[in-house]
Amino acid sequence: LSPIRQYMLIHHPASKRHTNAVHAYYIHLIEAHPSEEPGHPRFLETTKVLSPEVGNIRHLLLDALRDQPPTIPGLAMAAYSFVQFQFWAQPSTDIIDELLCCWDNHDFQLSRAHGLYTRGKMLVRLGYYRRASDDLEPALDQLLAIGDRQVIADCRYYIGTVRYMHHEYDLAMETLSEAHS
Repeated sequence: LSPIRQYMLIHHPASKRHTNAVHAYYIHLIEAHPSEEPGHPRFLETTKVLSPEVGNIRHLLLDALRDQPPTIPGLAMAAYSFVQFQFWAQPSTDIIDELLCCWDNHDFQLSRAHGLYTRGKMLVRLGYYRRASDDLEPALDQLLAIGDRQVIADCRYYIGTVRYMHHEYDLAMETLSEAHS
């Protein structure tokens, strides 16, 4: 579908009104199917609905996120929610990368630390441990200042995993113990 979509967008660009309607549709689709972890009753339904649309959603979100200043209500939170879905379904950092580069331009209820943590855990899942560490360490510092205990514990878990993968076993055990306390 991507080559067809690209051809159509280049040779038959949609009007701003139609583009806004498509953005609104996909934002609503994401909001109506919030991301859940595997094992949650809604996970299969969300996967069934969003998986066939991943290419379209990804393209539209990236296109809209690159439009600065942001003009689409709910875009940033829908993109962040979709990133949570991607973590379990098709890990990728492209959308969270776009969100982080302009985090302060978006209307968020989340701190930048949450964005760094999210990208860091995605990078761990993808096996990019050094890059993950570059996000997780500053995220942990910021999260400690905020006091979000659950995310702090989760962040420490991922930092411990990274340290373990770097063969820093003593540091990994210490960090993982902190995560559980």
